[in-house]
Amino acid sequence: MLNNTNLKNKVIHNGVPKNHFKKDNYLNITLNKNEDTVLKIGMVSRLSEDKGHEDLIKAFSSIPLVYQKKLLIIIVGEDYKNQKKKLQQIINNLNLKDKVRFLDYVNLDSKKIILSLDLFLSLTRNFEGFGLSVAEAMSVGTPVLATDVGAVNEFLNEDCGQLIKPKNIEGIKSALINFCDNKKIWDSKAQVAKSRIEKNFSADEMGKKYIDYFESQI
Repeated sequence: MLNNTNLKNKVIHNGVPKNHFKKDNYLNITLNKNEDTVLKIGMVSRLSEDKGHEDLIKAFSSIPLVYQKKLLIIIVGEDYKNQKKKLQQIINNLNLKDKVRFLDYVNLDSKKIILSLDLFLSLTRNFEGFGLSVAEAMSVGTPVLATDVGAVNEFLNEDCGQLIKPKNIEGIKSALINFCDNKKIWDSKAQVAKSRIEKNFSADEMGKKYIDYFESQI
């Protein structure tokens, strides 16, 4: 039995199941003829103010037109407190209607959703726990741009992706331009990220840590 008097707090992160999917257009995103080389950058989370969708839209509006033409924003997630309407109004005011697509809730494995993107963004403005969606993006080899909140920096750094401060519109802007100019570097970092998650944060590895900890307390 557990020795309750000796139990101490121990943090064991969520484990990420091994990816068995290949990169594909699972979201069935259709592009126009003049968009054949467009890169799909996206966010996968509920549409609430704290998730930073507005920061992405405003940053995108400030990058030069030549870069805007290379990118398409994909927003996946359920609406929360009419945030979608607010975002659409901002998009219309910035004349970005053709550059942003809302897919609402998508009944697909989250890994398939992320594999449909060329860049995954997690732009949470304040609190984040483990950052499971970031870890999932890393596990499938999709490049990641994330804000440095919660435990995200415990597994994501400049070696395998890019971290920026929350609400940093200039940081998002610079990262988007850099992604367009240096996509091969971002893709290489994504492979480092994939290896890191598989080695240190897989579901098997985290399960082993749980078992080892409990056994040590018996």
